[in-house]
Amino acid sequence: MLKIFFQVGIINVNGRINRMTVTHSTDIIILNGTYLISFRNGRKYRQMKLPIAGKSLSTFEDESGSERIIALGRSNDALFVFADDLKPFEEIYYKNDAKEACNFAIWHQKYYYVSCQSAILQLSKVNLFKFLKINLILMNVT
Repeated sequence: MLKIFFQVGIINVNGRINRMTVTHSTDIIILNGTYLISFRNGRKYRQMKLPIAGKSLSTFEDESGSERIIALGRSNDALFVFADDLKPFEEIYYKNDAKEACNFAIWHQKYYYVSCQSAILQLSKVNLFKFLKINLILMNVT
């Protein structure tokens, strides 16, 4: 077996790290309770406060090629999506019919997937314009 030794660098975050992810641009994003904190080149770069405490972090690239960060809320019914510079992109609230604690969220091919204790929730975006148009037609309002 080949032994490989790595040089170790330390980035002091001056706080607790509950979860961590790394973006394509090598920014390190940490979750600390209700705070998302971005580190660039070993220094604190940005900070964003979540409306509720977060539970997990993941990154993904959307259809436009932009990198996004997902923070799953501890309430088990909320996702917070940010651009890679921590600017808010979407707040998503969903019904957790499984009524279970959920632990991790990812995005894949137009769906958010949320893993819970014994179920995986698949969340899809509703086309609001189409939804409103169908309801107006059903109510004979044109």
